[in-house]
Amino acid sequence: MNCPKCGKEMEHGFVRSESFIGGVKWMAERSSKSLGLEGLAKPDALGFCFMEGLRCRECRTIVIQY
Repeated sequence: MNCPKCGKEMEHGFVRSESFIGGVKWMAERSSKSLGLEGLAKPDALGFCFMEGLRCRECRTIVIQY
């Protein structure tokens, strides 16, 4: 896939997060409170969350589909 921002080739990979409490969540604004937020990825048995995506090294854009 080509980058939607600069048009260069993107590379496949994963974003990894470490969270035993709820996994990866979406928030519209930065906040230290995580209750009630929309969950995007649940942690595995070791507490890791993996989200598959593409990144552009040129313009530092990441595209993640959940």
